[in-house]
Amino acid sequence: MSKKRGRPTKNGSPMKVRMGFRISDQMLGEIEAFCSERGICKTDFIIEAIKAQLYKIETERNMEMAFQQGKSKYPIMTYREM
Repeated sequence: MSKKRGRPTKNGSPMKVRMGFRISDQMLGEIEAFCSERGICKTDFIIEAIKAQLYKIETERNMEMAFQQGKSKYPIMTYREM
């Protein structure tokens, strides 16, 4: 039987796309402290943060569409408008 090689999969599927970005030293320290307290790696933190933001944006979009269609009487203020 051959050895498994390469990076382990996340949630049963391999991660193939690499993203690079810069953050401040302060933000890095906050992320590392958060990850250390919860026993997770930075990659898992970033993936979950992206998922949460995408969910938030989709929820806002759905609520705005409901308001425009008259299904909701309350407009939503998005984080972009704050």
